[in-house]
Amino acid sequence: MMKNLSKSILILSIVSSGYAAPIPSSETTLDSSLSSFLQKPLEQRVDVLKNDKIQLDLVEKMAFDSKYHLKQRWTAFRTLASLENNHAKKLIKKAVKSNEWFLRDAAIKNAAQYYPKAALRISRSLITDPSLIVRTTAVKVIHRLKDYQSEDLLWRELDSKKNFRKGKSLWIRKHIAKALYDFGVHNKTNNKELSEERIKKLLSLMEDDEKQVQFYALKSLNSFVSSSVSDEKAPIETQVRRWQAWANQSGIY
Repeated sequence: MMKNLSKSILILSIVSSGYAAPIPSSETTLDSSLSSFLQKPLEQRVDVLKNDKIQLDLVEKMAFDSKYHLKQRWTAFRTLASLENNHAKKLIKKAVKSNEWFLRDAAIKNAAQYYPKAALRISRSLITDPSLIVRTTAVKVIHRLKDYQSEDLLWRELDSKKNFRKGKSLWIRKHIAKALYDFGVHNKTNNKELSEERIKKLLSLMEDDEKQVQFYALKSLNSFVSSSVSDEKAPIETQVRRWQAWANQSGIY
């Protein structure tokens, strides 16, 4: 009798001291259920959200709540954007205005996937974003969606102070340079010649500290200005010297 009583007291003591397994809260259970839902194929998730307002609200809460892991939030946001309806568009607009770089970045990427015209407007506005990640995404989307109207904007951002840190070029500039080269290919196809101002700019970029910027500047000069000045297979230093000599003879410098 005394042994059984002692065991009961011991068990009660353990439970009271917090060693017993905690009972999951309703919020924990809900989060677990939502995480399981987000692991389903995208098409299934979209079908559910189109007919389940409660689940829609839960997914929206996760997408915009910073307490959740970014991977979960990304999946939630992608699911919402995939609805391709007015509500999805409103959520993208909301994300664009967010104080979180993650949501602004997600807005650009998902708009590019489902709403290309809106993506271009968003990318043009966020190309000057405080976040380097967001700015780079904006450049990539402008490039991928072939937004030739943003060429002047890209030229300006190539020299933006935001895209340098302590005098050093940031990685966004190589993406801008690549986009400008590809846009130049489009211009050449449409018989649009480079202005003298742009040629001067390319000449100045020949000695850029960012090697990829330098590479695309020389590639642009060889492709769009003259193919006879220098062989683009020649060493970089040789190409630079030949173009400098050409510029002096042409009176462009």
